[in-house]
Amino acid sequence: MRICLKLRLMGLFGVLSSTCSYASHPDDPFESFNRIAYRVNTTLDHHLLRPIAMVYDVLIPQTAKKGVLNLCANMGEVPAMANDLLQGHPIHALSDLTRFGINSTIGVAGIFDVATHCSLQRRYNDFGITLAKWGIRHSPYLVIPFIGPSTFRDGAGLLVNLRYLTLWPYITPIPLRNNLFALDILSLRATFLDAEDIMHEAALDPYVFIRNAYLQKRASLINPH
Repeated sequence: MRICLKLRLMGLFGVLSSTCSYASHPDDPFESFNRIAYRVNTTLDHHLLRPIAMVYDVLIPQTAKKGVLNLCANMGEVPAMANDLLQGHPIHALSDLTRFGINSTIGVAGIFDVATHCSLQRRYNDFGITLAKWGIRHSPYLVIPFIGPSTFRDGAGLLVNLRYLTLWPYITPIPLRNNLFALDILSLRATFLDAEDIMHEAALDPYVFIRNAYLQKRASLINPH
């Protein structure tokens, strides 16, 4: 689940240079529905998630917040490794496996990112990218209610990623999994509190800004330079 939320938040705030335009976008044929879903998600975030994230940001020490981010990011090494293999990149998969092994042991379950200090850089990957590599290059933009910006391809990839390629379904007991899941979402949301103010100041139409940012970010992940 961290993968989907992280990517949606990257879509929200990751590309501050995106140009805003009110003209229709060729990759957004369902804009009317998407704008409704966007308003629903924004309202829920404004009244629920953002206030809690603000309290979390103030009350939790910076070192503890960093540890939570590292812990959940370490779990993301598993789906990254799986998708590297599905895309035919065994060297990348070996790097992901090594990162996971180092951080899960020396790094105390990933709380400390020891692997990065060993020159093993984190590499993001998911099944939506795998589908693109397999030939589904273009897919209509879609705002998923309660989740955020996506595409039809990435939405399908999200389901596969969560069910089969992440550790979340295998964490027991269930209350522990739910608490970790909630903490993951909260910690990620808190990291973007400052960036969202910049976004609202820079964007004439936040919906267009977020859409363009998401599509640009996904394109850069599918076709890295």
